[in-house]
Amino acid sequence: MHSVIAKTFTPFYDEIEDRIKLIVNYQNFNNRVDLMITRKFIIKLIPSLEEFYSLYYKNSINTVNNDSNKFFSPTQIEDISLYQKENLLLTEVNVNFNNGITNMEFKTSSVTVVSAFNQQTLHAFISNLKNSIPKIGWGIGF
Repeated sequence: MHSVIAKTFTPFYDEIEDRIKLIVNYQNFNNRVDLMITRKFIIKLIPSLEEFYSLYYKNSINTVNNDSNKFFSPTQIEDISLYQKENLLLTEVNVNFNNGITNMEFKTSSVTVVSAFNQQTLHAFISNLKNSIPKIGWGIGF
């Protein structure tokens, strides 16, 4: 198994797969990873991330700055499929907190994606992930 350092995230709903696709390093083909997240997994992941965020950043004021957007690469769906890699099923996410930084590992059967988030980028990550979910279609209300 090899590791990839995540520089950017691009989440969107893949209607054909009926899953959330989280593209890591969209613009870097050599280090790009296309993660697929099932409905069942995301229903557990989002509340866990929100609880983690509340626990470790409860005394912080969430201020949005330009740095929080550096992790996200919005793009056209057509552009995403142009350089598409093999879709890998996300099976595990490990999260830990150290000196104000949240470290996350996104694991598949063959790749581990690692990234570090500060308070703003973690908040933006959770928000962008939630916004990609087809809430009505999946019967999810968060």
